[in-house]
Formats: sequence, structure tokens, C-alpha cells
Amino acid sequence: MFSRLVVLRNVLKAWALLVGSCGVFALVGWGLGGYRLLSIFVFCGALLAGALYWYSDRVAMGLLRARELPMGEFPGLHSTVERLAAVAGVAKPRLYLMEDGLPRAAAAGRGPRGSALAVSAGLLTAASPAELEAVLAHELAHVRHRDVVVQTAVVVLAATLLELSRIGGWFQRVLLFFLGPLASAFVHLMLSPKRELR
Repeated sequence: MFSRLVVLRNVLKAWALLVGSCGVFALVGWGLGGYRLLSIFVFCGALLAGALYWYSDRVAMGLLRARELPMGEFPGLHSTVERLAAVAGVAKPRLYLMEDGLPRAAAAGRGPRGSALAVSAGLLTAASPAELEAVLAHELAHVRHRDVVVQTAVVVLAATLLELSRIGGWFQRVLLFFLGPLASAFVHLMLSPKRELR
């Protein structure tokens, strides 16, 4: 029962992100050109939200500079993830490798049927097999509870807000001064530490 409430909450948050982003596009369109531009902006917002839903895992893995692991590379890792995914009741996520020495892992995607899981080279060398399995199980729990839908969308939107500051030219620092805290507040508002403890 608790698991269903968590999933429902995450799905509702994802829909709130969709409706909220379309609402922002609608306000901008209304301000720039009335009803006609409003409808065009809402349609574009819906297209962007759809693209974010289907391709956000690839965007997130690109932000992490992770490369996809073929089946022949780290076969033990592939089999561990496949076994844990079967236990969790989710499809095996695509595996990615982050080429850095820090021990970290991340999951992204749209839920149990389409997700990606990234591990760093540092995690693979530093963690014992039992520790690695625990980290992978933790990330797969995010996939099972659809935390990744909200997490991935929020991170991609926050990164987009930060990238918008680059279009400012000489005005870039002022834009970053306003957009940086806005992106941070957005992430803080949508992502609770409780989901990590769960």
C-alpha cells in the first residue's frame, strides 16, 4: 500500500511538472501575442514535455558524461543488474559508465519500463561486491517507485535553466545570479531527501 502511494505521488508530481511548464509557456505566449501565440506555445510546451519524458534518460546520461556499457564489458555487472531488476519487478535498465574516480551511481528515465543506470569507474573499483549490489538495489528502488521520472525531469529542467544564462553575453553573470538560485530552489522544492532514505 505504501509503495503504491509513493508511485502515485511521483506520477502526480510528474503531471504537475507537465502542466506547470505548459502554464509557463502559456503565460509567455499570452504576454507576447495573445490567444494565438498562447496556443502555439502550449503546443510547443507539450511537445517538449513529451520529448523530455521519452529522452530525458539520455539527456541525463549526457550531462553525466556517461557512455553506454555493451554487454561484453563488465558482464558481472550486467548479470547483477539483471538479477536485481528481476527481483524488483522492473525491466533491466541500460547500463552506463562514468569515467571518473569518485564512487557514485545514478538512475534516470521514465520508470520501470524505460530507465538507465550509471555507475562510476571509482565505484566499481572501491566497492566490494556486496556494497555494489546494495548501491544498485538502491538505484533500482528509485526506478521501481518512479522516483526517476521526477528526478530526471527536475534535473534536466534545472540544467536547462542554468544553460539559459549562457545566452546573455555580457549579461551572463546577472542572468546566472537570478537563474542559479531559481534552479536550486526548483530542485529543492521537487526533490525531497525523504526519497533517498526510503
